[in-house]
Amino acid sequence: MRRPIPLLVSVMLSALAAAAGVAQAANGDIHGARDYPGIERFAGSVITGYDAKDFDRTRLQTAPFVLGDATGDMRPEGRVTRIAYRTDPGPSIREVYSAFETQLAKAGYETVFACDADACGRVHFSQGLDVLFVPSMWVDGLNYLYFVGRKSGADGGETWATVLVSHHFNTVTAQLVVTEVGAGATR
Repeated sequence: MRRPIPLLVSVMLSALAAAAGVAQAANGDIHGARDYPGIERFAGSVITGYDAKDFDRTRLQTAPFVLGDATGDMRPEGRVTRIAYRTDPGPSIREVYSAFETQLAKAGYETVFACDADACGRVHFSQGLDVLFVPSMWVDGLNYLYFVGRKSGADGGETWATVLVSHHFNTVTAQLVVTEVGAGATR
């Protein structure tokens, strides 16, 4: 008897989520994960995905998609930190997004681009971003908020930060990606 493909995908994703749960620390974060210096997580969030590399490339968007195509695609290279979070049920995606946006502004990031799903370009836009894999980060291509900020360093380097906030069932998922480019880190 053949099982429908959606059922098989659902079973595989559930198994991945269960396996990811085994690697979580006592505080609920995955093992070895930590917040980016100076940028705190939303209260009640746990880290569900973490990837930090001394040198990598990320993908960000600085303009909305037009007719399904990227118009502001950038791929900065440098030290890249990717952190995915999940909140407890309760807050809205706007509340979580605003908390990150406020912290980034206080840390010296200037807004380069910000949009919601409709203004960004919906599903096509969300698929053109650097996003950690499921189950670490879930993105509803029809309901998300996106932010790109840039901070210049005194030594000529720059740091890019993106925030993507969406939801998965009754929880909010968020991802922060920070890319430190050029001479020295701007931490």
